[in-house]
Amino acid sequence: MKLPPEKGALLDVRSLQAGYGPVQVLRGVHLQLRTGELLLVLGPEQREIFPRLSVRQNLLLGAKPARIVARTDPSRWNEAAVLSLFPALAPRLHAPAQALSGGEQQMLAIARTLMGNPDLLLLDEPTEGLAPQRVAATATLIQQLQEQGLGVLLVEQKPWARELAGRVIVLGDGLTQFEGPPAEIPPEVSASWL
Repeated sequence: MKLPPEKGALLDVRSLQAGYGPVQVLRGVHLQLRTGELLLVLGPEQREIFPRLSVRQNLLLGAKPARIVARTDPSRWNEAAVLSLFPALAPRLHAPAQALSGGEQQMLAIARTLMGNPDLLLLDEPTEGLAPQRVAATATLIQQLQEQGLGVLLVEQKPWARELAGRVIVLGDGLTQFEGPPAEIPPEVSASWL
């Protein structure tokens, strides 16, 4: 199916195919993400950090050079801003990332991404391994980022994600099984794929 390009689309993916050797996991998936939209992708389930580098080095790897992002930009994510968001990382700045707990590593992965001051945030199960209070704080953060105009493509199975998303895509067998508002997911799609 050929879709016309959507005006204002921040991300426009068409006929996405993916696999591992002979195993095909995505078969012609289409999706569009508009500026400031939170799109939830549901489907089956890694946090990417540099384990031997320190927490601070991981953060700095994600940062855009100052010549690209003006230091006077009040919306700029910097080390102080991400550490205020994830205070558990502050005392661990000089520790190797591999010494962090799973939840702290997840926080570091999100913090490093924010250091790049992105327009589009791709999050794959961002609350995996987090304590319940951090899950709620992360959900609130994602909602705030989206409300500030950041496009968010979220892959998350937990119920809080459906409450935040304006639109959801349910994937199953590598195909789009449903696309629309979370409240309108048909019972047969939920029973088969969620």
